[in-house]
Amino acid sequence: MVQVVVAGEAVLGRAEEVARRIEARVARALAGREPPPPLRLADGPSLLTARYGPPDLDESTENDTPRPALVTRLLTYTPERVRAVYVRNHSAAGPPRWGLLGFAEPGTNAVLSPDEVAERMAGRGRGLPAYR
Repeated sequence: MVQVVVAGEAVLGRAEEVARRIEARVARALAGREPPPPLRLADGPSLLTARYGPPDLDESTENDTPRPALVTRLLTYTPERVRAVYVRNHSAAGPPRWGLLGFAEPGTNAVLSPDEVAERMAGRGRGLPAYR
C-alpha cells in the first residue's frame, strides 16, 4: 500500500491503482479539464509532524551499529504523553518508507488508540484534517 497526497487529498491504495489514478488526473489536466495536481509523496512521520508539529524527541535505530533486523523510529510528544512508533517498510516497488506500527504512552508503553491520541494531541493541531 502507498499513500500519495494529490491536491491536498490523500490517495491510498495499491501502487498500481494509485499510479493509474494519478495518471488519469494528469491526463485530464493536460487536456485542460482541471488544473495540474501538486504531487508529493507522504510518509507516516511527515504526515504526523505536518498535523501536530515537530516532536519533542525523534529517535531512530536506522543508523545503529549493528543495524537491528527491525528498524524503528519513535516520535515522542512529551507534554501530551504520546509516542508514535514506526517501522521501516521495504518494497521492491519503491524506496523504503516508514509505516505506522501504533501509538504508546512513553514510560509505560501502554497502547493508545487513535481516538485517544487525537484527544491528547488536540491542542497541538494545525487546522488540518485529523491524522488517522
